[in-house]
Amino acid sequence: MTFRIGLALGGGAARGMAHIGVLRELERARIPLHCVAGTSIGSLVGCVYARRGMVEDVEMRVENFLASDTFKNAQIQALANKDDETGGLLDTLSGVMRKALLYTHGMTTRSMISVEEYEKSLWALVEDIEIEQLKLPFAAVAADITAAREVVFTSGSLRRAVQASCAIPGVFPPVEENGRIMVDGGWVDVVPVEPCVKLGADFVIAVDISQDLVEDVDLRRSINILLRTNAVTRVKLRECQIRNADFVIKPPVGAFHWGDFSRAKEGIEIGAKATREIVENLKAAIKKKRRWNFFG
Repeated sequence: MTFRIGLALGGGAARGMAHIGVLRELERARIPLHCVAGTSIGSLVGCVYARRGMVEDVEMRVENFLASDTFKNAQIQALANKDDETGGLLDTLSGVMRKALLYTHGMTTRSMISVEEYEKSLWALVEDIEIEQLKLPFAAVAADITAAREVVFTSGSLRRAVQASCAIPGVFPPVEENGRIMVDGGWVDVVPVEPCVKLGADFVIAVDISQDLVEDVDLRRSINILLRTNAVTRVKLRECQIRNADFVIKPPVGAFHWGDFSRAKEGIEIGAKATREIVENLKAAIKKKRRWNFFG
């Protein structure tokens, strides 16, 4: 019986470029992958990889998309805070004005990015096929906010599954289907280890790109207390979920702003470096689990 290795790709928006670097190094190390589960950006990178099982395909598609007019015309990059930190006075004022317009728009509509823009961006990366047509078994995780439950897509429309999994609340429009209102899967499954096991994985490699808790936070302001409380909840959820993985790779991309795709190449290299540093330990862990399964 084949010993099946699964990859669970966590959510983190632009930090998900590190997933590509991880895939590149796993391929170079000749570690075979038999199934992939993804949350949010993890579902996007994961489905492109699962289509043909080739990391070059993922890199080419993402690189072309980030250089395209479709991405440049989208408003995602305007949500990043890099202008405020590194630009001059005019850049800073321009960034603040752009964000103010986006946030005002968000108070009167269901999302800052329109359905049309969201779909146009996703469709440039995700083929209009069924999940069953992918080369590798694949699962995309979304959150149903009407019933407070996890939704795991393992069949049906690939675009619909990834669209729901990546729908960051308030930023991208939710996906409505069969009475469910679905948003980004990171709110219920930060790193989808269990869905990967259900795909048939005997050994799960979890890739955690989530943001760590910031140490220097001013907790004298109510808004910071509110944000901190939400962050603590997500960290504890993540810890519970990755505990069930056989091996965890955590590229140090926590400081990246979730909307800043201008650092894509850097993120890819960070993911690759983090994987190179642990690849021998990973091989040893796989060998040990395979032996245990054989004699067990």
